[in-house]
Amino acid sequence: MYSKKQRIILYTLTLIIGISISIISAYLHHPDTPVLMGNPGFKYNDIVYGVFYVRFRPGLVRDKVELEKYWFKPEKFIDLVNGKKQHPIPYIDYKFEYPPIVGLIWFISTSLAIHFALPEEYSYRVYFKRYDQIVAYHFIIESIINSIAFIITLLLMIKFSFDLGIKPWKPFIYAILPSTIMYLMYNWDTLCIMFVLIGLYMLYRERYGLSGFMFSLAVSTKILPVILAVTLMIYLFKETRITHRTSPFLRYSLSFIVSLSLTFLVLYIGSPAGFMYFLEHHSKWYCENCIYQLFDRNIFSEIHKIGFALSVSVSWVIILYVVLRYGLSNFHELLEFSLLLIIISTVFNYVFSPQMFLLISPLALLILSGRRLSLFVWSDLFNALIMVFFFKDRVIRRFVSDMGFPIKVEFNPWTLDSPVQWFAMIRNISLVLILVSTLWIIYKRKHGSGKYVNVLFKKLRFKG
Repeated sequence: MYSKKQRIILYTLTLIIGISISIISAYLHHPDTPVLMGNPGFKYNDIVYGVFYVRFRPGLVRDKVELEKYWFKPEKFIDLVNGKKQHPIPYIDYKFEYPPIVGLIWFISTSLAIHFALPEEYSYRVYFKRYDQIVAYHFIIESIINSIAFIITLLLMIKFSFDLGIKPWKPFIYAILPSTIMYLMYNWDTLCIMFVLIGLYMLYRERYGLSGFMFSLAVSTKILPVILAVTLMIYLFKETRITHRTSPFLRYSLSFIVSLSLTFLVLYIGSPAGFMYFLEHHSKWYCENCIYQLFDRNIFSEIHKIGFALSVSVSWVIILYVVLRYGLSNFHELLEFSLLLIIISTVFNYVFSPQMFLLISPLALLILSGRRLSLFVWSDLFNALIMVFFFKDRVIRRFVSDMGFPIKVEFNPWTLDSPVQWFAMIRNISLVLILVSTLWIIYKRKHGSGKYVNVLFKKLRFKG
């Protein structure tokens, strides 16, 4: 039990740490800051180099092939660069591979960056000179949004710690983990997990409509939580047969389905081509750090997608069976099963980019303990090493070769013969071990009681 004063101190300390880590990560990835240790892996992020640069760099106007590759309306970019100030719209004017919530945030950040960096009248030369300023504004705006999401996530973790009756030091561990610092300003995963945590909390507080809405925002930010959202919908549907209360299921499912459908419907109506590109982009992606390279080293093999479908389906059915068979007896178990579902959504995916690890970390730190927690922290370290050595692949290959191991010295961090993928596989296998051991612990606990228990409908308050 913590006094009101102690809680205020912990929340204040969390806020300070959250702001500090956000500044460190933003500085690390800011396009104008020095590259740490001369290693581009510390600097790279999708926000700038993966998406913005390839679509808005000045030299793109002189490369017709690349221009048409990324822009539906190349004339929009040509006009922008040559002095016609405007705000191109993702999905409509140019191709964009992220879900609608990210697209909205992206449109806001790029529009504001163009508005503040460019004068009303300018030329190509001015655009060229101020391009770095446009990039900086864009990155700062995106960083502020990610920082807010990160701080809210930390505060939610502190709140959950109080409610679960556990020591509130785990959120601080999350803040200083290598992957958190490396990938906080890398992509939009922190925003997604914030929506997930709010959705879970609202579900437990029996705010079913708001919970469904939050999960629709999470899926509209990153598709992966859809497995968790649908599982909770099925669980609530089963409860209608036991409690004869249809309201929780209807409020959650209608809020989730309607909100999510409207979000993607707006995207489809606004730009059918943009919507189809979004789907096509993800369906054709290669095996990125995926566990299936252990069975097929060809990263473009369709075997990886088949493995993804089978692994996720089988593991999801097993988890769903346990949930439906034994129910959720407390808030801890709700978070516990959510962790398992997020893990299978990532580790069994044929795309497991290192920043996606941030979808797992908050729940893992709240739930895991002992050896499982230690294993998770180690997996976090290896996840961070993926980008630390990504651009230094040739260097680390040469080092391994000089030690006497037969390895081809080249730059190819995507395939299993690379030490970069060794780090990814250690991370993947560690998460599978955590998944299996946690599921086994749950099964023994539930099977031992032999009872179906659910407190989501009993208005029980948390501990603490």
